Amino acid sequence: MFHGKKILAGDFENRFKVNFKGQMGSRLEIRKSPLELLCDMKNKVKLHIFQQGDPFFRSKKLDQYFMYSPVLSNKTFNSCAIVTNSGSLINSGLGTFIDSHDIVIRFNGAPTSGYEKDVGSKTSLRVVNSQVLYKFQNEFKNFNSLSPVIVWDPTNYNASVREWYSNPDMPFFDIFFAQRRMKPEEPLYLLHPGSLWSLWDWLQSQLKWPIVPNPTTSGFLGLAIAVQHCSIVRTFEYIPSLRYFNKCHYYGMKVWTQYGSGHPCTYGSWHPVSSEKLMTLALNIGKKKKKFT
Repeated sequence: MFHGKKILAGDFENRFKVNFKGQMGSRLEIRKSPLELLCDMKNKVKLHIFQQGDPFFRSKKLDQYFMYSPVLSNKTFNSCAIVTNSGSLINSGLGTFIDSHDIVIRFNGAPTSGYEKDVGSKTSLRVVNSQVLYKFQNEFKNFNSLSPVIVWDPTNYNASVREWYSNPDMPFFDIFFAQRRMKPEEPLYLLHPGSLWSLWDWLQSQLKWPIVPNPTTSGFLGLAIAVQHCSIVRTFEYIPSLRYFNKCHYYGMKVWTQYGSGHPCTYGSWHPVSSEKLMTLALNIGKKKKKFT
């Protein structure tokens, strides 16, 4: 059990009151095979999307605004593409290949218009954090489409839904439900916050060292969703390639762009990004040469 991570800059704030009591990995390196890790991830990570009939939101007379149908209709697909927002996608020319996948998952406010050559134009699912709704709500109203969108918002490690609703990380609930009322035809979903910690718990359980006590990235969440639905999952610039570019995002001076050098975006400064990437490498069954191209 631990209460935060010791890093070079000092004690990492345990803002979400993480109190992990599970079994951690016994070795510094991940020894399980990719198939063992994949099966373990699929069996232990519990991803729950709120739907109509949820007891708590029914008590608030809000459950009626949730989607009735599950994300991706609980279907399975042959191939899925996880397309990050990385600046290293610039001049990659991967757009056509990305669009050839059955499912293409994108994140937060990453655009496709004007960047089709490098990132494609197809979007089957988008995973966004609550900041996108709260800070850029006007843009989001125009951005949402008939492609499913999953919204996530973190809360304390052991918090109940009631506690989360009373004190969300971002005050996004009014915006979320207003969007569902105005455009009920648009598939906008809400992730149960416990799902984030289920994924975090699983990642920590595979590693010997304590990881950053903050939720995983939208990208790692997208990967967890993809392995539940896809036979083949390909990530694009989730593992830094030989194209590594010192820019956070492939898109330029857009209202949703957060600027900084590429290093913290690639290796992490708030999320447990480095641990996520090491796990993604361990899950890989492709040829070594293709990992970084």
